[in-house]
Amino acid sequence: MWVAPVARGRGVDDELVLAVERWARRTRAGVLRLSVAEGNEGASALYQRQGFVYTGELGNLMPDGVRRELVMSKKLSPSVAG
Repeated sequence: MWVAPVARGRGVDDELVLAVERWARRTRAGVLRLSVAEGNEGASALYQRQGFVYTGELGNLMPDGVRRELVMSKKLSPSVAG
């Protein structure tokens, strides 16, 4: 996910994550998973604020061919989708 600098600080990022979560709940998904680049503190803070935790798993190889993405997940409790 990427948000243009002009839109940052306005809650757009939170709304995008919440929209994905609403969709996942409607499809009865039990867990959301994502990967974040190591060192991307802004994204990590956003995802942690939304209830994601690091799993300890490594994700895809980064373009530098050395580093790997870090996997985060969030368990979704059953609820009525809105």
